[in-house]
Amino acid sequence: MNRKVTVLFVALMAVAMFATPLASAVPWAPKNNAKFEEWYDTGTFSLLMFLQSEHTYTPSLEKINKLVMAFEETMSAYEIKVDGNTYTLGVDFTYHGLGKDTVIGPVFDGPAGLLYPSGGREGQLVVNYMFDFSAKEGGLDGTLQMRAEFNAGGMFINSLAGTGDLRNVQIKATQTDEGGFNPVTFDVTVVHRGIVSGWPE
Repeated sequence: MNRKVTVLFVALMAVAMFATPLASAVPWAPKNNAKFEEWYDTGTFSLLMFLQSEHTYTPSLEKINKLVMAFEETMSAYEIKVDGNTYTLGVDFTYHGLGKDTVIGPVFDGPAGLLYPSGGREGQLVVNYMFDFSAKEGGLDGTLQMRAEFNAGGMFINSLAGTGDLRNVQIKATQTDEGGFNPVTFDVTVVHRGIVSGWPE
């Protein structure tokens, strides 16, 4: 795939990703309760991970009824803000994510060919990821497992389980339209906002 085609594909994909959460209902609401605090995070990743993902075509490459793309999500930058405190990837925590993008009835008439569909009957993108604060000395100690899910209804983020200092943490958030796309580096920056309870002092 030449660079011109790749740029076009990635730009179209970025637009589609940003459009999805705007149409969704917010799965949380601000709470007038001292135990709830505002959750804000922003992360940057490369869209090329979709092109480089493990592709599974069902039932076969000749007749594709379903496409599943499995990938490891790598963040080049990530920042979390809670109650005036800022936590930074590589300084306060490490990040590990595994994603699966499933498209039913995929259509392949776009610039990416069979590497990424131009459309489909329905789809779902799920990313399970973990913040590991134990990997960095000082500060918080523990891990926090999270899940982000994109589907026809929008995009939703929830905490799944925590350990150590983060064992009582609960988060509900969604993606906003505050992010951006860099067509030169193929990087997408996403912003999530929501509420959190049980965050350690």
